[in-house]
Amino acid sequence: MPTVRFALPTLAFLVLMIVFAQAPFAQQPAARPAGVVVVRSADVPWTDYPNRPGVKLAVLEGDLAKAAPFIIRVKFPAGYKLAPHTHPTVEHTTVLSGSMRLGYGTDPDGASEVMTPGTIVMTPANTPHFFSTATETIVQTHGVGPWGSTPVK
Repeated sequence: MPTVRFALPTLAFLVLMIVFAQAPFAQQPAARPAGVVVVRSADVPWTDYPNRPGVKLAVLEGDLAKAAPFIIRVKFPAGYKLAPHTHPTVEHTTVLSGSMRLGYGTDPDGASEVMTPGTIVMTPANTPHFFSTATETIVQTHGVGPWGSTPVK
């Protein structure tokens, strides 16, 4: 069997190539044009959701009281139930983690289906809906405000 011999400079070069190949490609963030905003998961600004104990809210873009685009994230604890309610504008929601059992109508025990991570739900304005969570669930909703939630009686 033939033996392969490397000269010391060749071996040193190969070792350096392996070390550099394992180094991160970029040590500094790329230059971003004016107006670009990056929000990393670890930096999401969670606050208590008003009048919903245990629920956290993060407003990532916009002002929910204004007629303008917004993006929010909502973190629901395990075992949370939200009774039938409506929103004044179309709701575009993506399940980011966990899962939710979602149903439509005014009966909180009505038919429903499980929405898992990656599911996108587009619900028209003023459509009564309800949901519950079995585990902690995070959703992201975007739309155009003003935004709100009105209980269905």
